Amino acid sequence: MKRNHGWIGVQRQRQHIAKRPAFPTLLTDRLRLRMLRSRDLAFLASLDANPHVMRYLHAGVLTREEALFFAQCQVERAPLAVNLHKWLVESNVDKRPLGWVEISRFRQARYRTDGSDDLNLGFEFSPEFWGQGYATESNTAVIDHVFEKLRVDRIVAYAQRANARSLRLLERLGFFIDGECQDDAMNLCTFLVLTEQA
Repeated sequence: MKRNHGWIGVQRQRQHIAKRPAFPTLLTDRLRLRMLRSRDLAFLASLDANPHVMRYLHAGVLTREEALFFAQCQVERAPLAVNLHKWLVESNVDKRPLGWVEISRFRQARYRTDGSDDLNLGFEFSPEFWGQGYATESNTAVIDHVFEKLRVDRIVAYAQRANARSLRLLERLGFFIDGECQDDAMNLCTFLVLTEQA
């Protein structure tokens, strides 16, 4: 009897996904932080194709096609993530997307004495919502979730030295400067650390 190995593989993948913990939706007074969905593609791509948003991020602004491809990859990976999540930040009032916040793995282990990886905080918001406290509110919710649920001793972040707005936000969140690092485009960045006691 010929076995359908492809179908068995699909079933096992579904069972594996089903065992994953539910995506942690986070709520604040004004915001809802939820999993990325296919309907978010255009908004996510608009951020990475916006020269104001990408001015100090990685290698800079993406083309519309590059941004859409990257957004599609992020949406497809969202249901598979465990602990390392990207949250779509939307208004509690009208569900309008404002930006995103994520926790990713920071693999420059030389910054830890035990050689392990850190968890890195990242974010992007549409310029029309800058200066209204949304980034502070949503990042605070993610930080609280990480310290409470993941039991880590610290969270790290980095920003290009010219990115004064992001550096000010990170310092308001309690991060302190702890040296320098490079981003994936080899730009020199300020490296910051937040501990649970901060």
